[in-house]
Amino acid sequence: MAALLKIGTKWINLDQVMEIQDNVTSLRVYYPVAHGTQNEIDYTEILGSEASALRTFLAGMGTDVLVALGGTELEQGSATE
Repeated sequence: MAALLKIGTKWINLDQVMEIQDNVTSLRVYYPVAHGTQNEIDYTEILGSEASALRTFLAGMGTDVLVALGGTELEQGSATE
């Protein structure tokens, strides 16, 4: 059985999620889409209160690697730039 997450009117199959990007005003959830023998990458965009709810859910489920290694959340931007 797939791990499904309902957010507003959308259902997200967590087993298929490749990446989630936080774009401040929205979240983009990327997943593969099969087209014959080839896969493409598509996304769905989550906005407003639904994005806030998903951020809260993800924050509770995930581990911030930089914080776990002794850094702070503020250092994240400098680590990727």
